[in-house]
Amino acid sequence: MLKRQTIELLSLALPIMIETVLQTLLGTTDAYFAGQLTDAAISGISVTNVVMNIFISFFAAVSIGTTALVSRNYGKKDLIQTAHCMSQSILLGILLGIGVGLFSLLFHEPILRLSGADHLILSYVRPYYLIVERDLSRVLFL
Repeated sequence: MLKRQTIELLSLALPIMIETVLQTLLGTTDAYFAGQLTDAAISGISVTNVVMNIFISFFAAVSIGTTALVSRNYGKKDLIQTAHCMSQSILLGILLGIGVGLFSLLFHEPILRLSGADHLILSYVRPYYLIVERDLSRVLFL
């Protein structure tokens, strides 16, 4: 019985663990290649990765909360409430994706300065940040 539960838990957790490792490797790979250019370039990548990890953590928390609500209602066999929670979760994800995307696009310079980017680093970080932010907004929107 315990072995079966462990296997079920791992089958659910393993994709999330792999996703987390791949996210980290993406930032590490970008930092490695930027490090071949200048120290300011690698600083720009690091600043962007910190900001994006904060956004990703925020959306992961929302996802975990909505998953708990959907699971709880599904476990109670309340399919109407389950469907309602799922539709609200999708709507919330779309609205938050658009909101965070617009916020991070419109206020990218203050966000980067708040994260520690000075004038020299901003020239490197701005193009990278806007590309990563655009791609992140698409993923969060979907």
